[in-house]
Amino acid sequence: MRTRSITYFIKPRKWEIDYIKEKIENAYDTLERIAAVVNEFAEVWTLRIAMPPVPPYFDMEELASVKIREGFMYAPIHLDAKDERIKTIPEILLNYNVYGSIRIKDYDDVEKAVDVLLRLSERDYQAATRLAFVLGKRLATPYFPLAATGTKEGFAISLLYVREAIKDLGSAIRLPYRIREMGREVEKVGRKLRVEFLGFDLSLSPWMEESVGELVEKVAGVKIPDPGTLHAISRINQYIRDLLLVSGVKVTGFNELMMPVGEDVVLKERVREGVLNLRDLSRLASVCVAGIDMVAVNYNWAKEWLSSFVVDLLDVHKVKRRVMGIRVLPVKKRKGEVRFDRFGDIPIANY
Repeated sequence: MRTRSITYFIKPRKWEIDYIKEKIENAYDTLERIAAVVNEFAEVWTLRIAMPPVPPYFDMEELASVKIREGFMYAPIHLDAKDERIKTIPEILLNYNVYGSIRIKDYDDVEKAVDVLLRLSERDYQAATRLAFVLGKRLATPYFPLAATGTKEGFAISLLYVREAIKDLGSAIRLPYRIREMGREVEKVGRKLRVEFLGFDLSLSPWMEESVGELVEKVAGVKIPDPGTLHAISRINQYIRDLLLVSGVKVTGFNELMMPVGEDVVLKERVREGVLNLRDLSRLASVCVAGIDMVAVNYNWAKEWLSSFVVDLLDVHKVKRRVMGIRVLPVKKRKGEVRFDRFGDIPIANY
């Protein structure tokens, strides 16, 4: 098991750039002290800083341009789709290595948000990996690009535990106690630093060979997305719920199975084979997946159909009554694969 991320959520008492820079400097020290404790249980992979939605009077570019210490990730740009400032998001993400999200509340928001994504990906398709849509309320999840909350200051933790889940699925015996012990120590360090621990997001997420696709197929006994896949995902989500219950730790965020195609070797292979497509992924999301994530699509298809696809997912969100995330990567290639710096080759999904 590894610690995928420790994310510090800043809630400024005042929106002044010097004050915010000071808050960010303090966050570095806090994250490093927390990481020193967490490393005793599970090696820490990334340290991250997230800002809340930007108020209308504050200069977003000034916020994005804050120089961030090497080795830290930074998500400062979070807006509602109705906010006219979303038009500036492409320029900001192109000029600064930051993350952001657009919240879609209703059908009128969809075309505005999709237009921002298309304008961004037209100039740099790789930058689209740093922008996501959120359907529903914002969650205090440590997962980027969606990490944003204006309600509390504190920190949250996500874990990478696919291999442990493959061994443990069906029993939920060993792993909960490791997580419980980690939670106790994390709570202690939070109290010592006078920073609230917002909780673990115990979502099961992959990283390449540590594949949730492999896990789903082991449970289902079939290839994704053959019949039995939905039931397997449902069983895995029950495992996550059991993990929460038995460990008794504080939780935040999604706490569901995540299936980001571009971060999972098995999911990539199923798209490459042509057996897993956008329709399949939206069907899985309609039941028990946290959203559509890291899926490469043809740019021209996206210009014509992506808004309709997001509208469908908005209806799924309304029926499911769960927050969902969407991160789609429009590329100017009709089929085959596209190379991304951090994620390697990602196959282009059919619809």
